[in-house]
Amino acid sequence: MYSQTKKILKIIPIISGAMVGFLIGYLLFRPGPETELSPSVAQESSEVWTCSMHPQIQLPDPGKCPLCSMDLIPLGKSHLEEVGATLHISPAQKALASIQTTPVRKGEAQRELRLFGKVSYDETRLKTISARFPARIEKLYVNATGIQVKQGDHLASVYSQDLLAAQSDLVSSLKFSTGSDATEGPREQLRQWGFSEADIRSIETSLTVQEYLEIDAPIGGTVVGKSIQEGDHVEMGTNFFTIADLTHVWITLDVYESDLPWVHYGQEISISPEGSPGRNITGKVSLIYPEIDPTSRTAKVRVSIPNPDRILKPGQFVRGVLSASLNAEGEVILADFTGKWISPMHPEVVKDGPGQCDVCGMDLVPAREMGLGNTASATHSLLVPSSAVLRTGKRAVVYVEQELNDAIHYEGREIEVGVRAGDQFVVLSGLEAGERVVSQGAFKIDSAMQIQAKPSMMNAEDRVSVHPIPAIPGELGPQILGPYLKLQAALSADDLPAAQDQIETILELAGQTGPLSVLLQSMRAAGALEGIRRPFFDQLSSAMIETVKSDPLRYEGDLWLMHCPMVYEDGGADWLQAAESLNNPYFGAAMLTCGTVKENLTSHQDHGH
Repeated sequence: MYSQTKKILKIIPIISGAMVGFLIGYLLFRPGPETELSPSVAQESSEVWTCSMHPQIQLPDPGKCPLCSMDLIPLGKSHLEEVGATLHISPAQKALASIQTTPVRKGEAQRELRLFGKVSYDETRLKTISARFPARIEKLYVNATGIQVKQGDHLASVYSQDLLAAQSDLVSSLKFSTGSDATEGPREQLRQWGFSEADIRSIETSLTVQEYLEIDAPIGGTVVGKSIQEGDHVEMGTNFFTIADLTHVWITLDVYESDLPWVHYGQEISISPEGSPGRNITGKVSLIYPEIDPTSRTAKVRVSIPNPDRILKPGQFVRGVLSASLNAEGEVILADFTGKWISPMHPEVVKDGPGQCDVCGMDLVPAREMGLGNTASATHSLLVPSSAVLRTGKRAVVYVEQELNDAIHYEGREIEVGVRAGDQFVVLSGLEAGERVVSQGAFKIDSAMQIQAKPSMMNAEDRVSVHPIPAIPGELGPQILGPYLKLQAALSADDLPAAQDQIETILELAGQTGPLSVLLQSMRAAGALEGIRRPFFDQLSSAMIETVKSDPLRYEGDLWLMHCPMVYEDGGADWLQAAESLNNPYFGAAMLTCGTVKENLTSHQDHGH
């Protein structure tokens, strides 16, 4: 009895240890309500249920997708198979996953810049009328600014003792002198003081002096400045009026420092004035100012615009669209200035041969001396949609579609891309014209391959960016800006609940479909600060930065573009803040002030307006 008891006592610890081990294993590895089955488990199940939006989700029972709450659909084993580094699916599965493809094509790459600026006076068409002698303003014909005048119209009538004395000298020289030398001095004096040749001949014929002198408009235009009143006594040099010829105006646009390589002299720009929707006026770049604003990191670009109907008004906000044509090497194709001659003082004056400037009379110089003789050759580029390219920092990957028998195959392929031209990339190598690439749904294919332990084109050592950066519609940007800034503040404060609240808010505003929704759902499913920060918050920030840059007039207040070089080894990451002081959302308290202030994206606005 004692021996049996002793044996039982020895067995109890073993049984207890086994039970404890089983309990611990169960607690650690039991499937949760949102656990995704591994490929082996999915293959053993008689039926697998998946999400058409997120094919990486595979569950043994029907229900809702844990990422987007869509109804799961049955997935047959034959629908998804691995063949080396290739994935193939049935046409039905392609339709359910909403995968779309686009052919690789050759064409002229266009990089479109959306610019903002103001209308200003054409400084070459401004005239100031000032006093040439001490006088009294006897009569004002133009007694207010804004009045339209024609060349030769009377502006004012003045009285001056000096004026009378000069006329008297001319009359005396005519009466008492026989030589023309005696009269030339008084004549020249009167010319300098504004007397016309007709006025001088009238004095010489009548031998009488004029008590008053009429001040006439030297050009036609609008009186934009008036500094005198009737009865004023003025000294020589006092400004009377300023007249602007508004049939031509200047547009001064702000171009970000990073966009300057795409802007060149002679390029056409389409101008749309605020307050005149649907009206477009075409002009050409006439000057790129030689300095960068240290605060906004922008340069000024001048466009000279004809304005015969005076629709454009100085001070008016305008939007400009510049389309830069690029060749296969990513060089801007410029207007051909070969053999042209240009004015160094007024570069808008371009002629076919040597001569003089129409404005200043200076000799024209060959255009090549001003850097305009060498133009890039117009060669077609190989183009793919930007949504087709999965960027991993140092690498670019696309999925190429091939039809084989009754299945559709997707081959992952690494390519070399050049510049981004709008919503397309220039392909330097890795693709041929006519091949079809996945333009919508590439991240679904790659996610399925990764989750199911299949060969993925995304290298884990690179900066993983499975989701292409989504485009944010212009009207949605201002709506989600507030929650985005609160999300940035929550991440910088290491506040996970607050960050999750803002993700839900943005998701409600963005809706439940589209790439932006998929990105936000991935952020919601991340469940931890680090999972939200990289790469999802980085991608959301990139999308917000692009939409703010495309139309900064929609946004009120300051929006500062920040950069932290430590987020990724291949170039860091950016984000937006309403305040200039750094609050790093990628590291929080660990490196709160790491980074640099790049620029103020809304600095062009007059916030006091």
